[in-house]
This record gives sequence, C-alpha cells and structure tokens, in this order.
Amino acid sequence: MTSPRIEALRQLAEEAELERRDFLYESTEQLRRFLDANRKRLAEVGTIVLVDDDQDHLVYHPSDETWTTRLTYQDPADNEWYDEEQVVEAVSEIIELYNPADIFAWLIDAARDPAAHLLPADELQKDAPASRRAARTGSGACRPSSRRRSPLNGSGSWPTPIGPRSPRSRRRPCASSRPTPRRCSVAWAIWSWSTSQMTR
Repeated sequence: MTSPRIEALRQLAEEAELERRDFLYESTEQLRRFLDANRKRLAEVGTIVLVDDDQDHLVYHPSDETWTTRLTYQDPADNEWYDEEQVVEAVSEIIELYNPADIFAWLIDAARDPAAHLLPADELQKDAPASRRAARTGSGACRPSSRRRSPLNGSGSWPTPIGPRSPRSRRRPCASSRPTPRRCSVAWAIWSWSTSQMTR
C-alpha cells in the first residue's frame, strides 16, 4: 500500500470526524429546541412509547424529561442475548443511539395511532418518576432477549455510528458482563484500517 494513499485516507478520516461531530451537535440542538418549544404539550400528552418492536425500544417521559431505551447485549459467558432497560437523560446521548429523523417520524406515528403509543390514564401514575425509580431499584434484573442480532449490524435504523466505542457499551450491563458493541464508527474504522496498513 503506497504512502500517498494512506495519507489521503488519514486526511479523509479527519474530515469525516469533523463532519460527524458537526452533525451530532446540530442534531442534538434541533431535538433539544423541539422539546423545549413543546414542553407544555408534551407534559399534557404524558409518557409516549415512541417505538417498541423487535429492533428498537424508546419511551419518552415528559415528567422528568428522560428516555427509556433498551440495551441488548451478548453475554460472553453463555453467548446468549439479554435485554436491560436503560434510562437516558441527555439529549445528546439519544442522538448517539437513534436517528433524529426516526424520532420525529415516531411522534408523527403516535398522533396517527394514539392508542398504540400513549399510556392509558390509569398507568400514568405508575409511570411517575418516583415509581419508575422504585421499580428499577427493586428489579434491576436482565431478561433474555427475544431478538438475535449480529454484533455489528445494529438495529438498522441509525446507520451513522458514534465514536470508537459503542454508545450502548458505556452504560452498565447486567452483572459483570460486557455488551458486545453493535455499532462501529466510520471514521474510527478508516483510521484503524489505515494504521494497521502502516504497521505491516
């Protein structure tokens, strides 16, 4: 592999990293502005189950402005997949996990089919912040996943990955198991590949 090609690839990776950071920043600000501008409406609507299927699970709780997502990871001890719900507070972290266009699309879908996305009135009290904290403290258990995913193919909804380590792996998995990363950064992959070529 000639050095000019490696140098060009390295420069490409640097530009890709800058574009990635700008994109994430702008997307985070866009979603944050939307949530701030519609805080009263969201509070009136209550908890919204944006998506809940075999690929994704995302719930928004306007009462404390947090998100509940689902960590799916493979336990190296038994090679089985497990699910564990995770609470996300930062909008920037949600942008790392989900395509913002999908989030807005899920909100549109919720308006078209409220019964499938809104909690019944009698369940809203159970979904209060204190109740959810108590439930998480009392259970904290992981459950076997009904999905079987390749470690690198992700959910399919967010092809643009974030950084050299999987964003989901930063959250505590069940027990001492470490989740298998399911997303890899384009910029990081390019940089890693070019570095490996230089060392050959």
